[in-house]
Amino acid sequence: MRTQLTFTALCLLVACDAPAATDAGASPDAHFEVTPRADGDRSPASAACDVVDPGRCLLPWPSNTFTVRDEGTATGLRLAVGAESLNPRDDASSLAHADGFSRVSPLLALFERPLDEATLEAGVHLHLAQHDHPDRGAEVPLRIEVLTIASGETLVLADPRQVLEANADYVVVITDALRAADGEPLEAPAGTRAALGLTPPRSAEEAAAAGYHAPTRRLLETLGVDAAGVLRAWDFTTRSAGDPRAPLEHMRRAAIEAVDDGRATVEIDRVEIPDDPAIALVAYGDLVGLPTFLDEAHAIVRDASGTPVELGRTAAPFRVLIPAGDGDYPYVMYGHGTGGNERDGAFDAELGAEGLAKVGVRLYGWTDDEVILTFTSLQRAFAGSLGAASYLVEALAHAAAIDAAMAGPIADALAAETLVGAPNPAAGRRPDRTLRMWVGGSLGGTTGIVYGAADPEVEHAVVNVPGAAWSQWVWHSETFDIIYDLLSLRYEDDVDLALALSIAQTNLDLADGASWTEALAEHPTAFLLQESMGDPILPNPGTEVAAVAVGARHVGGVLEPIVGVSPADEVVGGSGLTQFRVPAGDRFAVHGFAARDTPAGVAAREQMLAFVRSVRAGAAVIAPPPSCPTRCDFTE
Repeated sequence: MRTQLTFTALCLLVACDAPAATDAGASPDAHFEVTPRADGDRSPASAACDVVDPGRCLLPWPSNTFTVRDEGTATGLRLAVGAESLNPRDDASSLAHADGFSRVSPLLALFERPLDEATLEAGVHLHLAQHDHPDRGAEVPLRIEVLTIASGETLVLADPRQVLEANADYVVVITDALRAADGEPLEAPAGTRAALGLTPPRSAEEAAAAGYHAPTRRLLETLGVDAAGVLRAWDFTTRSAGDPRAPLEHMRRAAIEAVDDGRATVEIDRVEIPDDPAIALVAYGDLVGLPTFLDEAHAIVRDASGTPVELGRTAAPFRVLIPAGDGDYPYVMYGHGTGGNERDGAFDAELGAEGLAKVGVRLYGWTDDEVILTFTSLQRAFAGSLGAASYLVEALAHAAAIDAAMAGPIADALAAETLVGAPNPAAGRRPDRTLRMWVGGSLGGTTGIVYGAADPEVEHAVVNVPGAAWSQWVWHSETFDIIYDLLSLRYEDDVDLALALSIAQTNLDLADGASWTEALAEHPTAFLLQESMGDPILPNPGTEVAAVAVGARHVGGVLEPIVGVSPADEVVGGSGLTQFRVPAGDRFAVHGFAARDTPAGVAAREQMLAFVRSVRAGAAVIAPPPSCPTRCDFTE
């Protein structure tokens, strides 16, 4: 049975403080007791709305107001978010599995008037507030923009440009350096002034905020920030490192065990013999008998402890290209893009010519047959994002099983004397698993970061135009434009829609490479990342966060600097990113440039193959493409 945890039910389970009711009718002379919170005490002032930002419930975001105590988690907290104020038809119960907020979540606050965008950088700040951290007070770089609706209300959206530390407290501070568009000063809400100790609390709710934000006031004092000049200040706690990774880790183990214990079997359905002399054959089949953890809504079902629950068995389709030649063959795992499928023939000729096999897998929910339904499901941002992420998590778990089966039942089937009743031109040849590599672009690159991080034996990956921190860039994707009208039907206005998508990052964390930074630090994977400047499908902020998450260096000419990514002539044994700029054309000419027969596409493939060859030679080297050794700007 699917877990359903409303705010009230969760409070009953974990003994949270009851949400404080606003005492709107209190007399000016009423006295409300304030109990200052101690540093390190994460007991939240749980409520459905936060007095710091009276514009709307669930703002500001993320805020510990929307958590409850749970001593059974690594952080001592659990999210408690009610969807009713955004979309009564949505289901926010999945958010209650998170023990803190996403480490790449946008920061949101609402103002009543249009803002002077030239003052955003001066006015909006994010600080590490962990009381026992040696870098307490350190500022996090932000990418800041605004969204103004017809009423004049303006939403500030600030994206962290680095992956925040796990299980850590942060404070957002917006000062009066931020000005209205007409140049006039902005005023702090009464709740903010009470929380900062500038005015006596007028209600029990404001008193709770004043007590809770005692550590915030101490941090402001340490930073030298005058509380009288603060328009908004709030805190939040990031989720623990293992929290968003746990579902994939569990499902991946279960899928591989099905291969190891013989429950998973192989069915080869079809074989093609291409005209390309470098390719021996292409086989299509299914790995049958893998566990599935998805319900009818395509969401991972979890028990009370948060562990995914196996619901049955299913089959995972695959496509294997075997190169011509004699003897065993190394192979790469391949992930298709959005709207593709495991039958994607991209880079077949190049890989075959290198003597490499290619194992294509299906990224469930994002294929040509399914992606429209996945997009449509986002009308309910929380339930839809859970389904979209769950699809990818199960797909990556099944891909790991297919990878494992390349040393077992799939290898046996592909080495047989006959395939689907005909002589096998690759009989007796088997996969060589000494090369463990993922190759993919767009969605295939985005999931490739997760795949490489989740498997310590995958030491190399080629990820063209990948992304991380989904909610930071999806709003700006032309793909989003296609479904915007559909999504906006379910939300009052764009502020509510932007807020819902930002909250949905909690679910998207399950399939986000930014969730795996600690794992990559423990067993580094060398990623070759390629960025297409001005990419309209996967906007550059997504690729930039991906580069930071994997610890990449900037190889080749810097077309646009990336905060946290330093330049290098080449990278040996580590990750590197190269930027490409191509002439404007249709949206796919920019996003899908690497697959095109253009100078930029040739250069991208040169770099990919040079990296693959260096890996096979024993030293992973990422260097600029020979076609553009100093600067890959093909518009010059």
